[in-house]
Amino acid sequence: MSIDSIFEAKRQEIEPCLQGIELYNPENTRIFEDYIDVQCDADKYDFRANLSLLKLYQFDPTQTNDSATIKILLKALANLPHPDFITCKALLDREILDRINTEDLNGIFKLHMQLETCQFDQAWATIDSLSHLISEIVGFERCIRNFVAHVVSSTFANIPRDTLCHLMGGISYKELNEMATKNKWKLSGDLVLFPGHEESVKSKNIVEVLNFEKVASALTPN
Repeated sequence: MSIDSIFEAKRQEIEPCLQGIELYNPENTRIFEDYIDVQCDADKYDFRANLSLLKLYQFDPTQTNDSATIKILLKALANLPHPDFITCKALLDREILDRINTEDLNGIFKLHMQLETCQFDQAWATIDSLSHLISEIVGFERCIRNFVAHVVSSTFANIPRDTLCHLMGGISYKELNEMATKNKWKLSGDLVLFPGHEESVKSKNIVEVLNFEKVASALTPN
């Protein structure tokens, strides 16, 4: 059975656990934990199910699985720019946090801050330091590159090719060309051009119409 088929089977198994009172059934904890493992292996994502597992940990922190919690946080990070990570973080009570490796947790929180503040150089260094965790998340680095691409292409009309490769974590020209084709970017010499900025960068003629009668009435003393 392919990993996609395994994911689909697990997704169907999970669906009844997301309905009504079953959301609060602690016996479903193990099912949700197995599901996050499958998501990581299959490069899939189910935010609703992951959130449900964190809520079960809230009800009984002694059942907290540190590995599952870290995977949920990393999968949420991989879904930037959506605010999933902040939502997941809000469900981590002190009792839950105390059961997770502090160094790993701080590293993940630091990575989130660096990505949100566009400190991409530092973010890739942090990703390297978390490789023992990220290696279990198939497609994580690709998702982060897509986020960087989203930020850069939304901010700039163009950018030097070498700079973009660097911001993407040091990808090759071949990888950049593949991303350019996928995202419909244009390559012009050493520049990468992003479409959709024409209206924001082209000069505009502003015509101001001054009505003499209105000005005269404003200047006339009462």
